[in-house]
Amino acid sequence: MEKFPILKVPDVVFREVISIMTPIEIYLKEIDGDMYLNYVSIEEVFSIYSSLSRIFSCPAYDWFLLFGELKLDKFWEYTERILTTELHGFVVDGGSISNESLAELMEKMPEKANIIIDSDISLDYSNPKAFNFRSVEYKEARWLKIENLFSIRNSYMIKLKRTNFDCSDVNQFIHYWSGSDKDMMEEIRITLKEGTQIDTQEITKDLIVIHTEENRDIEYFM
Repeated sequence: MEKFPILKVPDVVFREVISIMTPIEIYLKEIDGDMYLNYVSIEEVFSIYSSLSRIFSCPAYDWFLLFGELKLDKFWEYTERILTTELHGFVVDGGSISNESLAELMEKMPEKANIIIDSDISLDYSNPKAFNFRSVEYKEARWLKIENLFSIRNSYMIKLKRTNFDCSDVNQFIHYWSGSDKDMMEEIRITLKEGTQIDTQEITKDLIVIHTEENRDIEYFM
């Protein structure tokens, strides 16, 4: 049975929504502050979404698919339906997503979306549209080369959790970023290659830097 997280809303709203529905089976469970509905029918999931949309004003909708627990055809069935909604964020969680499926997903997702791929990705993956979204997060980003980051444009947040980048790579990227006349992104977070020691001198090499220290926090301005 698939789990489908939705926006946590007051109990009175849930009671009102559920009272006007006739689902096959409903289970409510709260985990870490989020309310989950376990459903046996995709139609009932989107019936809940439609009812909540009519009753509850929400500024944005984020969709979370447990890729590791879904059959591929069911994943695409959900995805196609989600693409007909007011999509804000789209999360793919768990399992391993193939190069072909991820490439197809990148083609289908609107550029205004916030995309999180929290699944394993093959190290031979490559896609010129990898950063063509408002925000992007990759749990597995070791397939990226530092030059791939040069293509980032007009993004809000980029987060790369597992990479092969070292301090010299970050220095190379900062040089490109600081010298570019393009609007690349508001913020980027890069986890360096496992075992890499952070060397601030290497990261800021040949850059004009001012740093401040306050409450043991160090900030660098370039």
